[in-house]
Amino acid sequence: MKYIKGGSFLMGEDDPESLFVKFLGNNNSHPRHNVIVNDFFIGTYLVTERQWCKGLGLELRGSGQEFPALVLWEEIEAFVGRINEATGLKFRMLTEAEWEYAAR
Repeated sequence: MKYIKGGSFLMGEDDPESLFVKFLGNNNSHPRHNVIVNDFFIGTYLVTERQWCKGLGLELRGSGQEFPALVLWEEIEAFVGRINEATGLKFRMLTEAEWEYAAR
């Protein structure tokens, strides 16, 4: 896990004709606005098939044991819940703002 110091940044897009707004239909990105995020941690590596299956108590599927897990959004809550229960910690998915802040 990597520690990310919180801060603020401009999120979104001012140009309604941009590819981001026009073709992806992301109306939440318009207009550009200031967002403040608190400190958080982010995983340094993608979750592998092996980790995913172990975390959910499933048999390993496919041959890509060390490849990134390809999962459905709905499965993530179960995975995070099991990991939290097993570790006593409080993992969660990042918000859209946290993802964008970390990427920047």
